[in-house]
Amino acid sequence: MDFPLTNRCLFQLHPPSFSQYPCTPADTEGCEHTWRKFHGHCYRYFSRRHTWEDAEKDCREHSGHLASIHSLADQNFIRGGRRQGRRTGGGEGLSHDNTWIGLNDRTVEDDFQWTDKMDLQYENWRENQPDNFFAGGEDCVVMIAHENGKWNDVPCNYNLKMTKYS
Repeated sequence: MDFPLTNRCLFQLHPPSFSQYPCTPADTEGCEHTWRKFHGHCYRYFSRRHTWEDAEKDCREHSGHLASIHSLADQNFIRGGRRQGRRTGGGEGLSHDNTWIGLNDRTVEDDFQWTDKMDLQYENWRENQPDNFFAGGEDCVVMIAHENGKWNDVPCNYNLKMTKYS
């Protein structure tokens, strides 16, 4: 099944941790079997590790993007939604590890943009972030599982897991 260019992805980094969000039945109407529907988009977590660029390229090849987060509801869904439609013990989540999201400042330093071209309406940065700490640049953004899904800018060549959306 082909989807319009509205899919979202996730990529991650460390051993699993679990959220405390309640388990709810998967809403998959209009989504492929292994995808989860939320606010009109289909999401799926992928545990394969990629650089940010390769992750976004993989998402685009499947008519989507790395996940964009435009509200607290989006943040909570990605951090605490059901993981691929099955129980995962202690909690349910699309991502239980550090995960790439579609936010980046690769084009203009300190001008963070989503890969789906949507406006930056919601932010969830860790304290003192973004900081562009490494001299080689930190142009891509990771959601940090062990810090309640806070965001951190990191080098784009890290190999992390992802969540796609369509």
